Amino acid sequence: MPGLYKMHGSFSNQLILGNCDIANTRIPLRGDTTGFSVKWQGLSGTSKDYELTFDTSSCKFKDNIQPFLSGIEELLKLNPVSYNPKDQPEYKDVGFIAEELHNSELYEFVLYDGENQPLSLKYDRIPLLTVNAIKELHQENQILKQKIEDIESKLNSLLQK
Repeated sequence: MPGLYKMHGSFSNQLILGNCDIANTRIPLRGDTTGFSVKWQGLSGTSKDYELTFDTSSCKFKDNIQPFLSGIEELLKLNPVSYNPKDQPEYKDVGFIAEELHNSELYEFVLYDGENQPLSLKYDRIPLLTVNAIKELHQENQILKQKIEDIESKLNSLLQK
C-alpha cells in the first residue's frame, strides 16, 4: 500500500498503520495460525480487503524440510545499491535490484508479478545467506588457524635444533 511507513502488531490484537509523527490508524485483527484478515477503509470511502500473513517457524507447518546450503558464493552475487524511487525522487533508499537476483539464479529471494517478471525481493530471507556464509568463513578460519599452528610448531622445532 502506498504511504505505509510503519506496520507492527501490538498485544491488543490491533495493527497500527501510519507514520509515527502523524495520527495512526488502528485496525482490529481477527486471525488464525497463518495470518490476519483486515478490512481497510480508504480515504475515498472505498473499502478493500487485505490479508496480512506471517511466517510460521514450527516444523508442524512444514513438509519436505531440507538444509539450505547457499552461502558465501551466493552472498557475493548481491550488489547493494542506493537509489531514488521514481515516485519519490527526493527520497534516497538502499536495497538490491530484483532482476539482478533473478539473473543470478537466486529465485527463492525474488517475488514475481502476474507475468512471472521480477517485482520485489524477500528481504527477510536474505540474512539466511549470511548465516551460512559465516559458517563457511568460520570453518575456513579454523583450518587456517590449524595450518598456522602446524607451521609455528615446525618452525619452533627447527629453531631448537
